[in-house]
Amino acid sequence: MECAIVKILVNESNNVVSNEHIHYILNKDPDSYKGLFMCLSRLQAKFKKISHGETLFRSVRNRGYRLTQIIQVDHDYSD
Repeated sequence: MECAIVKILVNESNNVVSNEHIHYILNKDPDSYKGLFMCLSRLQAKFKKISHGETLFRSVRNRGYRLTQIIQVDHDYSD
């Protein structure tokens, strides 16, 4: 789930991603799926731990989330 959320944020890196959009992409019903906030919190904590306190994304009040880091995807999986 965390990888899927990172992918969503990367794909929308120049925009704020709403909770509704995240639920839609994850194919989760926002009325019954209550794990999104916990997942976002765990993801943020993991990133902070390995990046000396930097945040991966930030909350945009009443709108959603926005990526705060530049993510480079390595497409060379031969190693």
